[in-house]
Amino acid sequence: MLEKFTSIRGTDILEKFDMESSPYQKSISSNNKAFISGIIVENFSPVIYWNKKFYTTKVRVLRLSGVEDLLPIVVSPSLISKNFLSGSVIGKWIEVAGEITSYNSKHKNGNNHVLLFLFARNINICNDESELQEDKFSNIVYINGYLCKPPEFRETKYGKSLSRLIIATHNLGHIMNYIPSIAWSKFAYETKNFKLGESIQFYGRFQSRLYFKPLSSDFFGGEVRETYEVSIFTIW
Repeated sequence: MLEKFTSIRGTDILEKFDMESSPYQKSISSNNKAFISGIIVENFSPVIYWNKKFYTTKVRVLRLSGVEDLLPIVVSPSLISKNFLSGSVIGKWIEVAGEITSYNSKHKNGNNHVLLFLFARNINICNDESELQEDKFSNIVYINGYLCKPPEFRETKYGKSLSRLIIATHNLGHIMNYIPSIAWSKFAYETKNFKLGESIQFYGRFQSRLYFKPLSSDFFGGEVRETYEVSIFTIW
């Protein structure tokens, strides 16, 4: 299935997940697979999701263009050494294999807020990049799901076309995840007429993005917020 996509950096990593000899084979969803490698920029801190305790941090991943993504990951305590929980991990390299996960939370103003993060199934924390098992700054996502909201297509002021999509997909526990995704150029045109419930498979990149959120109708008050999405590389 991957032969015609070999030019996409990182697809060979996800292909390894499906091999019987792979440690990921039974722990990674077949519909939602992600792998990143980068530098840890925050120490692990505890969070409660699904009434269970996990730990979260952020990982800095550079794109080939040099643009920086700061990506949230959530990790089970069973995957982390106590030394890493009690000491500093800032500056260490990490590889994370898992799935892109959405979680409904309450914002501080009481409104519902959907969090998006990479839920780790396996991690590898390294002192330097020479210990990595895959290429540094890898960032590859595979999603097999269906459209759960009509596409939002528009042309930017710079003449580029984009289409924003929300893709529903199941993880290993059959929990539904809703993944905001963005397609550009020819893939934006390809997806703009997609129908509700239409199936879609794609490779992409997990990425962060800053945006301005106005807090008043006159746009004079507001704040800069960070959001996360999957940028689509190719669709079939």
